[in-house]
Amino acid sequence: MDREKITFCSNEATTGSFEVFVMNSDGAGVKQVTHDSTGNNEMNPCFRNAAMIWYVNMPTRIYAGVIEIYGINSDGTGKTKMTNFAAQNLHTQSSFCFTKDTTKIFYYKQSPSSSPTGEIYSANIDFSGETRLTNNSAWDGQPRVSPDGTKVAFVRCDNADGYSYPYNIYVMNSDGTGVSKLTAATGSQFCIDPVWSPDGSKIIYSFNDGVQTDIYFMNADGSAKQNLTITPAYNERVCDWK
Repeated sequence: MDREKITFCSNEATTGSFEVFVMNSDGAGVKQVTHDSTGNNEMNPCFRNAAMIWYVNMPTRIYAGVIEIYGINSDGTGKTKMTNFAAQNLHTQSSFCFTKDTTKIFYYKQSPSSSPTGEIYSANIDFSGETRLTNNSAWDGQPRVSPDGTKVAFVRCDNADGYSYPYNIYVMNSDGTGVSKLTAATGSQFCIDPVWSPDGSKIIYSFNDGVQTDIYFMNADGSAKQNLTITPAYNERVCDWK
């Protein structure tokens, strides 16, 4: 990963849509990388390595196509579609992540309908050796692999309909075994956005109590939960922890 560069999305683009940008870590040298001008826009740009950024995009107008994962060089050349979920009548969402050595990817797929069909998968970085890690009637998403690559934190819908509140954070082994529930949201509450601490001992996440969203952290086994923001008039959501 290029520690001197930041990648982000912005609609301050020549196309008027959200596009992928890069800039230096001091905010200088802002450059637009993609020029796709699609209905669903570019999301979740991540450095695959120092030269290439991966991101998700729907290549046709919003809600009419399939969201796929793309790669592009950080200078804007070499755009490549990395997945072909359309051939499976499935699509992904913005949340995917790499192992620390970027040899494996964890991601989400579901049918293009709004039915609760979302499941989590892992694969080699070329999408060979795909393994389905969850398999149930509820929505599972937002996978985040631990720094040592042995665990995956994710979000699961705990409503009987499979896709309504509440949502909670779970953890499983990276092969899909040993699923354990870490949070206890009920009713209209939800816990989302799990992110591992750099040493893998804690997980930070966003918790909405039905009214307001704050940032919490907990031990990796779900113990010792603590509200970090405590701002009654404002909402906060987790982005990353480095």
